[in-house]
Amino acid sequence: MPAAPVAPILPVVELVVPVVPILPVDPVVPVVPVEPTELPVDPAVPVLPELPVVLGKAPAVPVVLLGPVAVPVVPTVPVAL
Repeated sequence: MPAAPVAPILPVVELVVPVVPILPVDPVVPVVPVEPTELPVDPAVPVLPELPVVLGKAPAVPVVLLGPVAVPVVPTVPVAL
């Protein structure tokens, strides 16, 4: 019986992969090391990459709904923190 649920989970993972790169925004990550002089900014910046990571896991369930709802989901994550 567990084999059945595993099949649908595999395709869901593929959809999550393309969604993850869009949230983390590669250009934002390199900008963090560029400003090492601002210590208070460093801790604040790492929080941003953590948020997209959470979203990547959340869409695993409702990937289709998260497409348009991705915007409202962003403010919901910080609230949970």
